[in-house]
Amino acid sequence: MDSEQETLIDSLELQLIQLYDEKTILDQYLGTSEPERIIELVQSMEEQLKELYSEKENSIVVQGNRLRIHGPKKIIIKKTGVNRFNGN
Repeated sequence: MDSEQETLIDSLELQLIQLYDEKTILDQYLGTSEPERIIELVQSMEEQLKELYSEKENSIVVQGNRLRIHGPKKIIIKKTGVNRFNGN
């Protein structure tokens, strides 16, 4: 085997190792390394994000002492703490 073939084999081995490493990372963090499943996950997240933005557009958000109106359909109140009145 000549030097050029050895270099090619080494390069292919390195590429294969890198592909397996990337597959392992995807499996660990996403639970899959299958391209179709990853695409489904991304599409699902996109749909959830669109629904969230749509919900926000049709909401009233009360935060602190400010009131922002994004639409007439829902009220979202962010809990930042509990105020108690003791009547004194």
